[in-house]
Amino acid sequence: MPTSAAIWVEWHGDAVRWRTAAHDAETWMHATAGLLHEPCGRLYAMLPLARYDSRARRYWGAVLWAARWPPARGLFGWLARRHRSNDTA
Repeated sequence: MPTSAAIWVEWHGDAVRWRTAAHDAETWMHATAGLLHEPCGRLYAMLPLARYDSRARRYWGAVLWAARWPPARGLFGWLARRHRSNDTA
């Protein structure tokens, strides 16, 4: 288990040089391109994701509740098969 690890990135005109260090050993890598990802702890809170209004939540709640009822499950399956057969024709 490494006690410490580090990554250094050197950007050159047409190349990237990566240096990683762990267990007191260093590794150098050369590449023509590089992608550096910095994790964001609150990513989904910052994105403008769609939100359901109260009517949509009530509708989908009713659909999901009905899907647990065997006759409704058969109806949903029939509708899906009917829609799928129209798409392939």
